Amino acid sequence: MTIFPLFTGLTVADLVFPWFVFIMGTSISLSVSSALRCGVSRFSLFTKAVWRSIQLFLIGLLIINPNYCQGPRQYTQTRRHAHTCRHTHAQTRAHADTHTDTR
Repeated sequence: MTIFPLFTGLTVADLVFPWFVFIMGTSISLSVSSALRCGVSRFSLFTKAVWRSIQLFLIGLLIINPNYCQGPRQYTQTRRHAHTCRHTHAQTRAHADTHTDTR
């Protein structure tokens, strides 16, 4: 039994993220209104936002998830892949330890 049953599973991220979203919304509102007061057109702001969105999407597609064309991995596939990588790395290290370079 927990002392605070309402706070079960509460983490620091649960406290920080709402403030982050609030600050992001405030900063976007202030920057857009400032740009409009300086004479930047709404179309220019819109195209800038679309271009940034495309760039972020491409970064996520090409850099963060290079196997996107193979389709998303299931949780079991991800666990199996991680286990295979650890196992292969351990075998490679063991092989390197037993076979030293004699050049």
